[in-house]
Amino acid sequence: MQIARALKGILLLAALSAVCAAQSGMNCRLVGKETCVADMARVNAALKSAESAWSFITSPEAGYFERLIVAQRCVNLMGASWIPEILRAKRELMREAATHRFGVLLSSLDSRWTGSLGRDAPPGAGTKRNILGHEFVVPQNWIEYPATDEALMRAPWAYQVAGIVGAHYDYGVGGLYLDVAAHSDPAEVAAIALALPCEDYQTALDLVDLTLIAANATRSASPAVFGTWLNAMHNHQGQLRVEQAALGIMDKAARAIHPAQADDAWAMLQVLGLAELARGDGCCALGVFDGIGYLHPVPNTLMVAAARYLADSKEYWLDRKHWANLLFDAPGDHPFADSAPLFNKDGRRSADFEAQMASYRTWLVGHEAGLEEKAAKERAAIERAREKMAGVKACSATD
Repeated sequence: MQIARALKGILLLAALSAVCAAQSGMNCRLVGKETCVADMARVNAALKSAESAWSFITSPEAGYFERLIVAQRCVNLMGASWIPEILRAKRELMREAATHRFGVLLSSLDSRWTGSLGRDAPPGAGTKRNILGHEFVVPQNWIEYPATDEALMRAPWAYQVAGIVGAHYDYGVGGLYLDVAAHSDPAEVAAIALALPCEDYQTALDLVDLTLIAANATRSASPAVFGTWLNAMHNHQGQLRVEQAALGIMDKAARAIHPAQADDAWAMLQVLGLAELARGDGCCALGVFDGIGYLHPVPNTLMVAAARYLADSKEYWLDRKHWANLLFDAPGDHPFADSAPLFNKDGRRSADFEAQMASYRTWLVGHEAGLEEKAAKERAAIERAREKMAGVKACSATD
């Protein structure tokens, strides 16, 4: 599925680049002698206001390229206040896609593709649906996956809109709400995001993505945002658990904020990292190990926890030597002096695996007191950070 997203994203960007590059003075590029790629008069009329742009994007009458160009250019017209409206449309389109996929087959590169899926007829074929206030008739027969721009021009209008707003990953990346957020006031984006629902994986993911956009723009995040991220990590509601939307959040937040001093954000990032390591999940731990490198000064409390995690972890695939040496490179130490790999090319443990791990644990015992002494100096700041993050309701398990 990720491959399909990447390929279609490339196709979309290439198509848009070709269209925009060929538009000189808002004129239309001609294909051959007569056919126009986009009706720029309609595009310009749609871009008179945010309202007219949104109406055009969601209209059954809009053409494929016109719809894409308006969606690309309207982000400067729309402010953060439009995010909830776009997300409402996204939710509706996601529900519709789950019902009948607008009659369009999956790509063969999609992880859900089975080769024969839906070859008989789409669910509810021929029935009328009300989508975004417009009538949509589910096709009588499945439509082949539109792998080219020509095919996308003929794809159902609701399918096109779903791709633009992020309701499916068949083309494009992300969604219009993320583009609008990136062009809006970060404080307003964060405030709107914290008021959004956080009921399942998708709603939590939207909230996390939006707050990360705001954090990246200002290289900061409020205690309310940090508390929301922490809540999402511990929220196990529903079959698609909210917590899955917050996987790797410490690493993502550290990259966005990149603190250069031991301030509140630096301490709150440590709180997030400690919570992720406490999960005992190697995938989460890898994100924390990577995120530590974006915290300055050295987050000693998190370093101690990471060193212990590497010593105690049972995950056979975890490259302990790489991460231990990388983590302690800045302090000027290398827990593993031997350069021999811990695993062979076939993934099996090397013959001296246990001996090397025993050596690492001996190193840790010898350095633990010194590491703890440094961490102790941070304890008050981390506890204050934890208190500031407490009491936030968004994304909490009882929210």
